[in-house]
Amino acid sequence: MAVYLHLNTSLPFGAGFFHFVQRSSIREGQFNMLDAGIQPEHSPVLNGNETVLVVDDIEEIRLFLNDALTTFGYSVICAADGMDGLEKFRENKDRINVVLLDVVMPRLNGTELFKEINKLESNTKVLFMSGYNGVFDINKRRDKIKCISKPFNIKTLLREMREVLDSK
Repeated sequence: MAVYLHLNTSLPFGAGFFHFVQRSSIREGQFNMLDAGIQPEHSPVLNGNETVLVVDDIEEIRLFLNDALTTFGYSVICAADGMDGLEKFRENKDRINVVLLDVVMPRLNGTELFKEINKLESNTKVLFMSGYNGVFDINKRRDKIKCISKPFNIKTLLREMREVLDSK
């Protein structure tokens, strides 16, 4: 099994370290190896059938989230940055139930993308994710959006996303 670290720096925010397991070493349906034995068939509260737009500029994070979310029953659309996320949202807005959105990205950051998405569809539910403290400055509407800090485990992500999806 191949494992590596990725260092991401962004002034003035600081540095983030990301730990990845090589994708090919994870067998289909065996994501529980990475998250303390969580089995999709035994976790109905964590499972879903909604469509998630994942927007993150780090490819390994997108791949990890795509694999994890599809393992738990979600449909996933991935975008490589804010501009790609906006394009994919426009193309799929009628089927996207929640946007999982990185805050710090090139071309169009997460808060700017959120504002653009909100112009197109004001009822869109969003779960922000960030590895940087103090960058989440958008005026949150608690019933629509939340922020989760990186790093997170898949169980925490699924619970937070389920909470956002189930909110009115």
